[in-house]
Amino acid sequence: MIVLFAPVRFLTPLEGVQPTNSKILQMDTTNSISKKIGQRYSLAHLTALPLPPHELIDLAITIGYDHVGVRLLSPAPGIAAYPIMDEPSMLKEVMARVAEHPQMVWDVEVIRLMPGMQVNRFESALACGQAMGARAVLVSAGPVEDPFQLAQYFSDFCEFAAKWGLTANLEFMPWTPVPDLLTAHALIKNAGTPSNARILADTIHVERSRTTLKDWAELPASLIDYVQFCDAPAGVPDTLDEILRQARYERLLPGEGGIDLQGFLRHLPVGRPIAVECWHHLRTPALGFEAWARQALQATQQLVHTFSH
Repeated sequence: MIVLFAPVRFLTPLEGVQPTNSKILQMDTTNSISKKIGQRYSLAHLTALPLPPHELIDLAITIGYDHVGVRLLSPAPGIAAYPIMDEPSMLKEVMARVAEHPQMVWDVEVIRLMPGMQVNRFESALACGQAMGARAVLVSAGPVEDPFQLAQYFSDFCEFAAKWGLTANLEFMPWTPVPDLLTAHALIKNAGTPSNARILADTIHVERSRTTLKDWAELPASLIDYVQFCDAPAGVPDTLDEILRQARYERLLPGEGGIDLQGFLRHLPVGRPIAVECWHHLRTPALGFEAWARQALQATQQLVHTFSH
């Protein structure tokens, strides 16, 4: 079942799944890609969003991705999501694949920080993420005007996500109250720098938010769990509406646009998966999901190989 948009109603965890209260795994914090020999790649759900999670996993395994990201919750009205925690038959399909490939699911998405939010609304989504073996959950900022209230919401969510063994990865996007990397970093500090707080950098948002490579290079590696990767035309569109439209519907394959992807890779900490997020509303359906996702992976691998050699 695809849900385009519906009110979030997550009241109970999956049957038999309890919070882990486990310690969040700490990664190598070396800010260098020069020793990157076993780079891992994740298939972000947006790259093939019309596919339900079990088909996304099948596709990733067929092509050779190491992980997938699963969109459980919609990031905005009208955007597809797959709340499989409420769909036993679909969840069963996913768990059958996870049983054979226990490291396959890297992250789940999207938690929006909204006015008046109560974190326990997301309990079944986080329980589902834990059951699938995810280590990260993607978080975005909704229309919360007070930055200190937004920081409190994020702090509360981090505490809740930690019970399920998940890091909370705050994604900055130019059209949100957290438009760039420096704002995201400030919010985390205002939230008290929770131990499982992270920042998620998507290359198109780095470019379009005017976040500099110096900003990216100076971000502590301990705040990075993974990144999202695509290309886009160089420069920044004149309006936020156009920035949003291109980010949602017209991403380019790595190497096709004008983003300084190699500059971005230069400061990617060792061991962080690259989530390939390259949906194009015309090219993807025309080429087919498998061919498109394969080209996206190959283009990303070629850039990493070229840079690291």
